[in-house]
Parts: sequence; C-alpha cells; structure tokens
Amino acid sequence: ALMATLHVFTANFIVGGTVFLIVLERRGWVDAARAYAKSLLVTMGVVGSVTGVGTWFVILGVAPRATLELVRIFFWPLVAEYAMFVLEIAAMAAVVYGWDRLRRRPWEIAAAAASWLSLAIINGLLSFMLTSGTWPETRSLADAFFNPTYFPSLIHRGLASIAVTGIAGLVFASF
Repeated sequence: ALMATLHVFTANFIVGGTVFLIVLERRGWVDAARAYAKSLLVTMGVVGSVTGVGTWFVILGVAPRATLELVRIFFWPLVAEYAMFVLEIAAMAAVVYGWDRLRRRPWEIAAAAASWLSLAIINGLLSFMLTSGTWPETRSLADAFFNPTYFPSLIHRGLASIAVTGIAGLVFASF
C-alpha cells in the first residue's frame, strides 16, 4: 500500500506537472520553469520508475495469479503505457539538457501528452480491477479497458493530478 500510494502521488505530480511546466514558461517565469523541469525529470526517472517497478513486484508477490491475468489481458496497453513513460522521460530530458539549444515547447508538449496518455492507459487497467463490466461474457479487450468506471475514474485521476500539482507548485514556490 505504501509503495502504490507513493507511486500514485508521484505519477499525479508528473502528469499535472508537465502541464504546469508549460504554464510557467508561458507566463515568462523561465528560471522557475528550468528548475521545475529538472525536478520533474528527476522525479520521473528516479521516484516514478522505482516505485512503478516496485508496485509490480509487490502485487506479483501478493497475488501472482491475478497479476498474471492482468498482464495477459492488458499486455498491449501495458506495452503502450511503458512506451509513453519512455517518451515522457526522453522528452523531459530533451527539455532539461537542451534548455538553451532546442525549442522547448514541442518537447514540453510531447512530455505532457505522453504523461496524460500514460494516465489514460493505466486507468483502463486500474478501473478494470474495480468493475470488469461485460468483459467476463465477451473477453474483449475493449470491454475490459472501457469498463463502467473508466471515464469517471479518468476524470477523477485527471483532477487529482491537477490538485497534487497545485500543492507541489505551492511547495516548489516556497523554496
């Protein structure tokens, strides 16, 4: 529970934080945006990746058959989610390490889009664990992914990402 909670807060910070970075730049707070971009990259690359993998190890130890079934059902969405994670880290690395040499806006938008897509993809798996919908009858990936709680939980997760980022922005601004 601790590992998953830390990962969820980290993921929410990253998802909302990529948009907050764009807002900082648009408002002209370039120095703050540069520092924030560095903190996002470290959070993504270290905390996000370690707690994400750690969560999979924990659930694999606690419920191996259920984990196997989730991976079997959601194999391609999980591949897509990991691809989005790699894209968001690569885009944020381009922002941080190419700060003075690259046009940052396209890379920031790529990082934001990848992080929001990652959230939308993983939400399908997480909401399926709550409500499987018609999947037991149809065995269709679409029915598993777009289950009855997919869209309400997607809205909730999106709003939670904005809220966590707002709190993190206040903490960041205080330093």
